[in-house]
Amino acid sequence: MSALWYRKKLRLRAGFILFVVLAVCQSDRAQAEARALNIDLAQSHINITTGFTGALLSVFGTRKGRGDVVIILEGPLKDSIVRRKENVAGAWINRSWLKFKDVPVYYDYAHSRENEEDLLPESERLLNHIGFESFKSKLESNRYDSETVENFQNALIRNKQKRHLFPLESQDVRFIDDHFFRVDFRLPSNVPRGEYVVRALLVENGKVTHATKQKMTVAQVGFSSSVYSVAHNESLLYGVLCVFVACVAGWLSNVFVRRN
Repeated sequence: MSALWYRKKLRLRAGFILFVVLAVCQSDRAQAEARALNIDLAQSHINITTGFTGALLSVFGTRKGRGDVVIILEGPLKDSIVRRKENVAGAWINRSWLKFKDVPVYYDYAHSRENEEDLLPESERLLNHIGFESFKSKLESNRYDSETVENFQNALIRNKQKRHLFPLESQDVRFIDDHFFRVDFRLPSNVPRGEYVVRALLVENGKVTHATKQKMTVAQVGFSSSVYSVAHNESLLYGVLCVFVACVAGWLSNVFVRRN
């Protein structure tokens, strides 16, 4: 009886030791992969206050090895509708439109390769949302031919670029030494509010070998935040207050002019 109990005890102890060894190996492997690519943000919260003129978002990181680095900054995803005006009886009106799904309200990216096409195959760039092509094909329907769809796609990008929400070209990943790098993204004054994601990819031999990400928030603070909240959550009250303030301002200006 004692021998059987002793053998069971040895088996339990061996199983526990094996479990601990496997857990340590998995932890070491996860830490090694995490160390292969790391990024950090100079600030994780962008405050929009009165007189906000934009902000500079600096991303710092380290890599292990000699692979290429890709940094992607994406805002919240929303559907975007592009409309096209047509001449109808001498008047230009919106007659056709196309809806794109899950388009980031703000998008910018940077990479360390001189030629973007040499960075990754097209399928990998689409999969990892690198470049404009990654979201151009997300359509609600296929109502139009390929040429018309391409015109709508180009219009979508042009409209975003005019508002400084899409870049005219990709940014450069600057290496301070062989392993330490930095990227600066210039956020415009009209940057949309919401939760942003900064993703970093390590590319080796045409494949993404490691990936990591950090979150960032863009939000209004102070008095402007209160005004924005009332305008969106209490639209009727906000409209009445605006009319009231306008009437009072007009009456006061009239009184001041009469006195003069």
